[in-house]
Amino acid sequence: MILNRNKICNYQREVFEIAKRHGWHETEISDESYIALAIVEIAEAVNADKVDRYCHALIDIDRLPDDEFKTYYEENVKDTVETEIADAVMYLLDYAFVRWGDNLNWQHYESVPPYRNNTFLKNAYILIRQTLGTLFPSVAESVCFCYKWAKQLGFDLDAHIKCKMRYNDLRPYRHGGKKY
Repeated sequence: MILNRNKICNYQREVFEIAKRHGWHETEISDESYIALAIVEIAEAVNADKVDRYCHALIDIDRLPDDEFKTYYEENVKDTVETEIADAVMYLLDYAFVRWGDNLNWQHYESVPPYRNNTFLKNAYILIRQTLGTLFPSVAESVCFCYKWAKQLGFDLDAHIKCKMRYNDLRPYRHGGKKY
């Protein structure tokens, strides 16, 4: 799968700007912290799959005013497999933007593909192993893997990334006082 460089770079900037506005870039975040937080999101996706918590369809979120969107998100989208995979991608994009900027060529990276005959857990394990690298190729391959996995699972990862970015932008500073 070839990633659309312009789309990914736009997501990187937007994820970074939202995080910055909400206090997440006031101190330097270590490489290990970014990777750990992405892995936590993968683990949360496993927990969502364990209880069959999927968001089977997103409505057109752009047509909802903020208060209705937030209610819709919290009732239908939050804590689903799709959102947790989107969260993992967003941590990786933020990390890539902070470390390497948006001058990277995302188009040259491929990943180990998720296989249909693998279990959800096997694909989660592959993604975690791949994400453990702190060099750009590992990060880019992990993002690429997530797009392939989302396609295999039958959901639009871009739509869930946009949805989560909007939700995060509506959240209070540091999401109400979280440390990280």
